[in-house]
Amino acid sequence: MSTDYQMTAAGYYVFKELFFGFNKQKLTTLIEFLTLMESSSGLIEVAQSYLEQPEELEIEYNRMCVGPTRLVAPPYQSVYLGNRRQMFTEITDSVLLCYQEIGLKENNSRGEPADFFGNELEFLYAIYTKLHHQESDVRELQVLASKFLHEHIGKWYQNFLADIRNGTKMEFWQLFADELEAYIATSLQQSPHLVLTD
Repeated sequence: MSTDYQMTAAGYYVFKELFFGFNKQKLTTLIEFLTLMESSSGLIEVAQSYLEQPEELEIEYNRMCVGPTRLVAPPYQSVYLGNRRQMFTEITDSVLLCYQEIGLKENNSRGEPADFFGNELEFLYAIYTKLHHQESDVRELQVLASKFLHEHIGKWYQNFLADIRNGTKMEFWQLFADELEAYIATSLQQSPHLVLTD
């Protein structure tokens, strides 16, 4: 089971890294992970074609998810699940509370709220890393991972990734959205909605 947690953590790490900038090493790591996990993925060859010019991927990501124009795919849970497509709502606070349950503090150096998609992937990476190392109470970590998957990222990842897929003509981002959607769906399937009992 610990190996499963390690591989799950590795996947979340690889995917979340691309929400925090692009370079040759991050693409190489993505290619290596996909080759190990799913050697038939079409994303491998497409990612290889950008190894010498990863900035092209970042430009397209920025167009869709950063601005300055209206965002094609706003990478914030509060925008997708809130009433008026706005940021920094009670949803953001709820996500931050989950982070604090494992001792994570808000990192404002990146300028992104807690419910930024990359931060949510990073949180799942942190939880599965703790599970792999069996830090603290494994059962509580399992429940927290399940709760977060089902009550937070699981409620909006498909819509967000669909907006990326439909909002670009760049094959890399279309395939990336497919791979990440399948990865999160697998986590949801393997993580039944657990409830702590007294």
